[in-house]
Amino acid sequence: YDIGAGWTELDAVLRVDGGWRGRYIPVDFGTDGTNLETWVPPRRVDFVCALEIIEHLYEPWRLVEALKVASPVVIISVPNPETCDVLGMDSDHKSIITVEALEERGFTVQRKTFYGGVYSDGKPGDSLLAVWTRRTSHLTHTEPTAPQYRRNA
Repeated sequence: YDIGAGWTELDAVLRVDGGWRGRYIPVDFGTDGTNLETWVPPRRVDFVCALEIIEHLYEPWRLVEALKVASPVVIISVPNPETCDVLGMDSDHKSIITVEALEERGFTVQRKTFYGGVYSDGKPGDSLLAVWTRRTSHLTHTEPTAPQYRRNA
């Protein structure tokens, strides 16, 4: 899923720049009317992206937990409250998402410059990029072996 997909720019980047050929499922209030405050993914998918979206929700963690059920990989980006006035960016920003809150929920977080310093008085690291993956330590990968053919004598 591409949550907050807009006009599906991520799809174009994945396919053109990355050579990806999977099924792309956009979800966006502005284009399809989906209310992300109540939406639950209807199917499992390989990965989910919610880039600069969950800070627009009153209950962002409800959606994040639903995404974690639907996918083994969840990628999120949000404005960094250490460098940006998140709620002051515009009236659509409803929640402040911190590094600590993301890490408490199992995300690995990096500080990135997404807005070019526009909202952070030129300081780098104006966005948080967070990745969560379902732990699969109980699974093991075994290299395939060549089939063994027998000749009939």
